[in-house]
Amino acid sequence: MSYVQSLGPVAPQLRDSRFTYHRIFSGVCKSRFNNFARGLLFKTAVLVGLITTITTQWELSKSQKLLLWPVKILSFYVAMLMLIITRKNYLHVNYLGYTSWISASYGQLVSRKWITYLLVYVVSAFFLSLTFSCCFFTPGTGSRKHSQHYEFCCQFMVPFLYSIQHVLLDLDRLTFNYGAQHQHPQKFMASRIHDSFLKCLVLTAILFLITPILLKLLFGHLGSGIWSHIRICCICLLILQTWDFTNIGFDAFLSIGCLHKGKPISSLSPASMETLITGLRSEKLFVKLTAFQELAYRATCANVELRLPIYHNTYRNSLIWPGILRECMIVIQETNYNVSDFLLTLKKEIDPQPTKPSFPINRSVDHLFGTNHTVRKQNNDEDSRLPGAPPTEQINSDLPSMASHRIVLEDSNVFKNNDTQRSPNPPRFIDSYKQAIFTRQPTVLSVLTDLWNWIQRRISQYFFTIDSTDNTNKKLSLFELYHISKVREAEKLCPVPVCYAECVYSMMGFIVNSVDEDPKGAVVSSVGEVLKILERSIGSLGSFTELILDGKQEKDLNDVISVLYDLCINAFLEIVLKYDTLLNDVYLDEDVVKLTQWLQKMSQDI
Repeated sequence: MSYVQSLGPVAPQLRDSRFTYHRIFSGVCKSRFNNFARGLLFKTAVLVGLITTITTQWELSKSQKLLLWPVKILSFYVAMLMLIITRKNYLHVNYLGYTSWISASYGQLVSRKWITYLLVYVVSAFFLSLTFSCCFFTPGTGSRKHSQHYEFCCQFMVPFLYSIQHVLLDLDRLTFNYGAQHQHPQKFMASRIHDSFLKCLVLTAILFLITPILLKLLFGHLGSGIWSHIRICCICLLILQTWDFTNIGFDAFLSIGCLHKGKPISSLSPASMETLITGLRSEKLFVKLTAFQELAYRATCANVELRLPIYHNTYRNSLIWPGILRECMIVIQETNYNVSDFLLTLKKEIDPQPTKPSFPINRSVDHLFGTNHTVRKQNNDEDSRLPGAPPTEQINSDLPSMASHRIVLEDSNVFKNNDTQRSPNPPRFIDSYKQAIFTRQPTVLSVLTDLWNWIQRRISQYFFTIDSTDNTNKKLSLFELYHISKVREAEKLCPVPVCYAECVYSMMGFIVNSVDEDPKGAVVSSVGEVLKILERSIGSLGSFTELILDGKQEKDLNDVISVLYDLCINAFLEIVLKYDTLLNDVYLDEDVVKLTQWLQKMSQDI
């Protein structure tokens, strides 16, 4: 029985629902959003309004400029405020799970989300063009060609181009660094200035080249002259830079992390540990990720006071550490099962008629991570389970039971056509001709309907995975099989990799620090279970890392699962080196012992 199963459904209860992690973090996010909107954006609007009013080419008196200044501030501020309100509605922290750029383009562009952003950017571009146009053109500039050129470029092409790259690059997703629980917003924005300017410059160059061609096709002229075109492109560059500045600032303030005024968010509750566990169990991924960030911060921080509520039972609740460890294991095992299930599905697609496999047991430490791996089925003999194979039991009722396996694909012809496969059955129209004579639908329409349904079914089977509740019958679509991307598949299997990483950091930090800070506590006694879950994670993620595509191994690609695999190895080794001889007095799983010996040997050789 696993440690998670032995815990059962127990968890420390929070008596007052006002102090749940979700409610406290929502208040913190609201405060951060207001600081960004009312602070940075408004100050920027005041500054930009002042500069554009002073540098205006309109012949205005000082009193007229003084009246123009609030108008510029308002138009600029509204343009940015519309964008961040829309960003707030589409905020997320997980990968969307598209397995190719074609499916990503279809899923993102053929959606209500892109239409919404296009409209928002169109209206925002209108207000921004009012703000910047006075710096480049006088009111007397007004031919029909110039008007068409200006409106088409600034108020349509710029929003169209930027909204497309916004949804395709998934700028709504907040990004976090592995192991970084706090991020200073000013430093984050400063680190993105250079890349932001280059991106806006490239987009402006694209507009500079394609706008005259489109004007010729739509309006029959190339524009209003080269100098006018350059000035219009300068306005476009300012509009693009304003949007990018707003998006970067939104990311900076909403991804600050788990600290509020220098303290963990759960410290705002009188029962901080119970509040933290409600965050670890939250169904909201943003809340869950932030709670695990705080847990990792407590585990690795130099301040021992942050770990005392977990080490000791002074809070009259002995379920704190078991509840924390349970949530960490659930997150880790869920990804391990996803990876293992994908590898098994891919193996079935490559070899649809497998022969009866043998189950050789290699007990030599030297060949623990060699290429001679086996694929085994679930059985009751735990001694035959290879190192790294995920457990056969369920974590809880929410996670499905899956067969243990460890796979390395070495067939260089994996994604080539297999002549032995049968071609799909052609559509059958016989039934359409055997209908009754007196029907409302003619026979020809019946044949066309059957043909259309058959085409739709074949297209769906080619591009999309047909999911079913039966895990043993999962199949990859032909498009996924022939155009599989290791990086995108890793993002699909582990949509929130930072959450997984924070779980590993948390378990490693508490286990390592507890040797010195609480050597006789419950945390130290769970070292065997932590090493066991890390060992199985190394095996499951390592199988994906060793995956060979098109005859070459893509280890040079930093997919998220490969990063997590290295992190698990480092955490496992850190715990083993810290405990050293103490592990002789701890009951360890056989595979954990093998991996421990192998890592110790590798570290000695290095």
